Amino acid sequence: MLLFEGEGEADHELEFLRDLSAENVSGVILSGPNVGVDYAVTLQQQQIPFVVALSYATDQHVPCVSINNVEAAFEVIDTLYRYGHRSIAIITGPVGDLTVNRDRLLGCRLAAKGKGLVLDEDLIIEGDYSFDSGYEAAKSILEHRTRPTAVFAFGDMMALGAIRCFEEAGLKIPEDISIIGFDGTELTRCLYPELATVRQPSLEIGREAASLLIEILSKEDAEIVIKREMDYELLQNSSLKDIADVDDIYSKRGDVS
Repeated sequence: MLLFEGEGEADHELEFLRDLSAENVSGVILSGPNVGVDYAVTLQQQQIPFVVALSYATDQHVPCVSINNVEAAFEVIDTLYRYGHRSIAIITGPVGDLTVNRDRLLGCRLAAKGKGLVLDEDLIIEGDYSFDSGYEAAKSILEHRTRPTAVFAFGDMMALGAIRCFEEAGLKIPEDISIIGFDGTELTRCLYPELATVRQPSLEIGREAASLLIEILSKEDAEIVIKREMDYELLQNSSLKDIADVDDIYSKRGDVS
């Protein structure tokens, strides 16, 4: 097995993929924020079968294994709304990420629209799934004219970076600001308060992706289901505060931005 970590550098990842034909590689499992059409074309030109893991590929011919990221993000915003939050900041993945970032942001917008919320575009801040980008995004949130009551980070590491920034600024989680992440990494269980997060079954997704790739390579079944969706779980842990019973100045004046 060949394992390549591109560290988020698309050029390096594509260069690696272009050289795979010389390595007699039978198949590839792709995972990462940069996976897009150019990755698929590169492998198709070499006639190397592949499966995308953790992200949903809209192309009907591209095999993939993932959770429903639109639905999961929708549920997060819906939950925050039920908890009384009307001003919500979002720390996204890279703008160029056309997979999970696109779907999660769509889920947020759909949920907000359904609740009559208008997401403040100044509070939708780009990150890159790293701790440092979460920290920097939190600095921007603190500089906003009105501090939001909740933050949804598209990755647990960004949520951890945001928490560090908020705590250094003297804010308490969740008394002063609620926060929820995404991934369900084991590290979040070591925090106090424990980070609320969307837990996706990464290990099971990896196994299913490998199983799907083996099925494609064996060609034993012409009717292989190449789009496979796994379950996720929203963990409403103690980094979320229910403020639904608190008088909300935004609700009173009808300002839900």
